[in-house]
Amino acid sequence: MNLSALLCEKFKLKALSLLCAAFLWLFVTMEGTDELELPLAVGFVNAPEGTVVRADSLPKLSVTVSGTRILLLRQKFRGAVARLDLAGALPGTVEFVALERYVRLESGLRPLRVSPRNVSIILEKTSPAGTR
Repeated sequence: MNLSALLCEKFKLKALSLLCAAFLWLFVTMEGTDELELPLAVGFVNAPEGTVVRADSLPKLSVTVSGTRILLLRQKFRGAVARLDLAGALPGTVEFVALERYVRLESGLRPLRVSPRNVSIILEKTSPAGTR
């Protein structure tokens, strides 16, 4: 028997076996846990009427996330978001500490640390329309 005959004989079964082996390898390697640092976008909810967050008051944030590699890969493409609640805040400086609790991630992932750890934002009154 020559080499081409060996390759062509039961080709579909051999291709299926190779596909199953590749899938099993991918599953095993992606199930391991790892850490990933992602940029952290910030969203504000429940801002008091007549106020606005001063854009230059917010530093660049990043979050370190722990979980399985496949979930980390999905989260990398979706990005990480922290929703900061401004309910009851008054104009001036507003401080947020322990930002890990505000980070929204895929189920199965957990935020380890946010850098910087504390964030201060400046909440300003908006002027009524038509006045200067």
